[in-house]
Amino acid sequence: MRGEIISRLMCELSADIAAIAAAHDLPELEPDLSRLERDGIVRREGSRIVVEESFRPLARVVAAAFDAWLSVGEARHANAV
Repeated sequence: MRGEIISRLMCELSADIAAIAAAHDLPELEPDLSRLERDGIVRREGSRIVVEESFRPLARVVAAAFDAWLSVGEARHANAV
C-alpha cells in the first residue's frame, strides 16, 4: 500500500489515501504533513493528498512521509533537498 501511495505521489502528484487503503483492506495512513501543508507544498482534498505542481521537485519529500523504511534523520545519498 505504501508503495502505491509513494508511486502515485511521485508520478501523478496526488494520491487518494482512503481509496488506496480500502483497495488493500488496510487502515488509512495518517503521517504528519502539517509542515508541508503550511509551506504550501501539499494540500488535502478530503482523503486526497495533492503536491502542488510548482513543487514537483519536492514530491519525494512528500512521498517520504509514507516511506516506512526511511529513517528520520538518517544521512543517506540522494535525499531530496
